[in-house]
Amino acid sequence: MPLPKRPQFKFEPSPSDNEIYGIGLVTLKWAMLEQYLDLCIHTLTGQAFDSGRGQRATFAERAAALNDAAGARLQRRWHEAISASTGYALSIKIDRDHVVHGLWSLDDRGELGIVNAVKGRLLARRLDYGKLKDIAGKIDEAHYKLIKVAEDAAREYNLVEFTLTDAWKAMSR
Repeated sequence: MPLPKRPQFKFEPSPSDNEIYGIGLVTLKWAMLEQYLDLCIHTLTGQAFDSGRGQRATFAERAAALNDAAGARLQRRWHEAISASTGYALSIKIDRDHVVHGLWSLDDRGELGIVNAVKGRLLARRLDYGKLKDIAGKIDEAHYKLIKVAEDAAREYNLVEFTLTDAWKAMSR
């Protein structure tokens, strides 16, 4: 039987165009944040990030690697700024994980939502475009907080044009 929203699909749920856009936005923003963490680690340590698991490294592993590298190489205040920024990113990871790894389904009212198993309990959560956009906005804010650390260092050390490597050097003085 064809589904009302998307007759080409044989299995519910069928998200709306806005919900598909919101899911894509969350996924894109998170991928950009992960790539930025990898770039930070690479430019700070001079080596590409390697968890020993290739691209399968978790976000928490990437954040820990950046925090460790910052702690070993940067002044304490800059390390604390990096740590606070990655801490913020980790605090919204659960929202991202719900979107990406949760079971999309219809609730008892026929509305699209996500069900996640957390510590043996099933938690249902209604996610519409507005909520997805809010999650993507929080991820964008986490990315901005990390970039702002480098910008703040560049401003403080009068680096008019700078690379991330230049900012790290300034933060290690």
